[in-house]
Amino acid sequence: TSKVTAMYGMFYGCSSLTSLDLSSFNTSSVTIMYDMFKICSSLTSLDLSSFNTTNVTKMNGMFQSCSSLTNLDLSSFNTSNVTNMDSVFSDCSSLTSLDLSNFNTSKVTSMNYMFWYCSSLTSLDLSSFNTSSVTNMGNMFYACKKIQTEINIMSTGTTSYSQMFTNALTDPEAYVILGYTSDTQSIATAMKATASTANQSKITLKAI
Repeated sequence: TSKVTAMYGMFYGCSSLTSLDLSSFNTSSVTIMYDMFKICSSLTSLDLSSFNTTNVTKMNGMFQSCSSLTNLDLSSFNTSNVTNMDSVFSDCSSLTSLDLSNFNTSKVTSMNYMFWYCSSLTSLDLSSFNTSSVTNMGNMFYACKKIQTEINIMSTGTTSYSQMFTNALTDPEAYVILGYTSDTQSIATAMKATASTANQSKITLKAI
């Protein structure tokens, strides 16, 4: 696969697939991986440690509706050229933790539905996220009932954030810390307001 440049939709809809050995894949030339594993709803684990994602620009929907995945190790991923992460983990409803501390999101412009209905997700490390280019965050944490995370809001161009925390933070232990600059404080405040009145107290605004 060393000359393959596109793997979008490659396993899309393989809903009965329970295991997948990709250890021989050479993905060094691949630029688009969107919807690659979308609706692989019976996969419980996925080893992507051999993946080279240096040249990938689009990952939107990559793991969408992988609803049986209980863990996902993406520590080897290089996302420095990715621009679109819409729905990448949407409806990964069995994931309980996700470490994205190695993700470089400096070129990402859209994160719509990124963690939509990740209803079991508790620990989410977004400490490395650079949101300075992001314009879209609509439904990003929709129905993330148990989420515990911190994310910095850095772009004054973030104009889409409707339902960002709708139906989220219903678990007593759930919380979100929204970091803001002097220029993005009003945006962060508006994002907080997308949570229900009962759960807005679980969102803390913090100057950065």
